[in-house]
Amino acid sequence: MEWTSCHLENLNSVRTAVAAFWLRKQDEYYWPSKVGVPQDLCHSPLSVASYTQVEVAMRLVNLYAHLGDVSLSQKTFCMIESKDAYTWNSMISSYVRNGHFCESLNCLNEMLSTTDVKPDFYTFPPVLKACDNITDGVKIHCWASKLGVEWDVFVAASLVHMYCRFQSSSVAFRIFKDMPYRDMGCWNAMISGFCQNGNAMEAMSLLDEMRLEGIKMDSVTIATVLPICAQLGDIVHGLLIHLYVIKHGLELDVFVSNALINMYARFGELRQAQKIFDDMMVVRDIVSWNSLIAAYEQNNVPEEALKYFQEMMINGIQPDLLTLVSLASSIAQTKSFRCCGSVHGFILRRYWIPKDVIMGNAVVDMYAKLGLIHCSRKVFDEIPVKDVVSWNSMITGYAQNGLATEAIEIYNMMKECGDIAPNQGTWRNYGVTAARNVICSFQAAELFCEL
Repeated sequence: MEWTSCHLENLNSVRTAVAAFWLRKQDEYYWPSKVGVPQDLCHSPLSVASYTQVEVAMRLVNLYAHLGDVSLSQKTFCMIESKDAYTWNSMISSYVRNGHFCESLNCLNEMLSTTDVKPDFYTFPPVLKACDNITDGVKIHCWASKLGVEWDVFVAASLVHMYCRFQSSSVAFRIFKDMPYRDMGCWNAMISGFCQNGNAMEAMSLLDEMRLEGIKMDSVTIATVLPICAQLGDIVHGLLIHLYVIKHGLELDVFVSNALINMYARFGELRQAQKIFDDMMVVRDIVSWNSLIAAYEQNNVPEEALKYFQEMMINGIQPDLLTLVSLASSIAQTKSFRCCGSVHGFILRRYWIPKDVIMGNAVVDMYAKLGLIHCSRKVFDEIPVKDVVSWNSMITGYAQNGLATEAIEIYNMMKECGDIAPNQGTWRNYGVTAARNVICSFQAAELFCEL
């Protein structure tokens, strides 16, 4: 459709209006609905005019996607007659941003099979992120290679991420080594990939190689390698990285500081972890509070963990699941029955136990350690989808409270489920329970045969 002179004269005002909606998207007057998109916008002169010009229409596609309404993004996209690579890329990214991974792959397939538009290096990173199996990932890798964009730094880094996500770090490393040029994102992707796959030594070796090539660590690199130092028990490397942080003025980077707190906590250096937290006065986030609370809980100083939880609440920071998991463990250590009931009530009000098995497991363990085994069992029964930790926590709870028969009953229920396989923790807890009880000698012998 050709533009009329009126449309051309008003193009700048249309663009300004779209930008204004972006800036005002948090205003309740403009975004009253649950989705956040005013329904009359779809029928306004703004939206009608925008369909005749790709650039403005794509702003609407991105706007709706940003607000979580993919259906409106798709409707706008479908009304664009002449689609180019940017148009397709925007729609694919909109799907990925809102978790519609299957639709993003279908959109790419449609682009390849029904148009002459070729994907570019902006097309592949979001699609690779959307892959939920390595077969699709390999297929997309082949397309990228065929189209000659495989060695673009963004595409190559996304390929490394994808292969590491599916435990193929060796393939990812081959891609990394074959890159003609590597930027900081590529190095970080490979180091992070090694960490995800449990290759801590390879990650540290790659870090040394990166430094030899004169590439400076950024906050992402540091936040990635500090947990490896703790995992390997390598406090020397951890201290050297901390000195690097101070030298390059990265102390106030929230990701770096949180990683430092966690590292020092793993080494039992609570004073240093506390100092870093205190220096973060301006940039603290929920992760910072969680890291310090967990540091005290993991090092058996539950009183300090509870103290900082109270301080966190005073500062108006709302706890999340990780906060409550650490808090439940701290309460179990202090044997505080009053705090136990308060925390459980807090969790129940947020309906967290049915939503998160980790939270449910923590509450089961908390009640069991306080000797309230009936409460522990009640919470256990409320967990809709139990994992092996849920069963182990309940078996351990009965064992710790001298209820061998009930522990064995839970173990038998676990076996009957079929979809949960006992692990080393199960055998240990069940075996000790059965062996300590003379009445259960038959079950102990049966366990020995199973082992």
